[in-house]
Amino acid sequence: ASTGEYTVVHYADPFRPRVSKYVSPAKIQGLRAFYAKHAPRMTVVERESFKTRAKLVFGATEEDFASSAKAQSGPCFAAWSSKVALPLNPGTHSFLPVLDKVGMMEATKKRDA
Repeated sequence: ASTGEYTVVHYADPFRPRVSKYVSPAKIQGLRAFYAKHAPRMTVVERESFKTRAKLVFGATEEDFASSAKAQSGPCFAAWSSKVALPLNPGTHSFLPVLDKVGMMEATKKRDA
């Protein structure tokens, strides 16, 4: 609900490049990183919606997300809070020894057998 008062002061320097600008390399890089991290947990519809909006609003291309497709089919482990398997994100592999110590990898082996 609106308070009727201004609570934020915005300053946009007209001489500095903006991340939100159409086809901004920094924005495209951020979209790629977000997609690589979160695509494995998205449904097919969510992934397509994300890519469609990224193309329309920020000028991303299908090629910008092609390298992230590998992350969507990575290994899975059983979530601690449920029996649902969650895909590992690319940077998560470094935690596998830790997960193994707490029995998570054993639970995955049993589930996948």
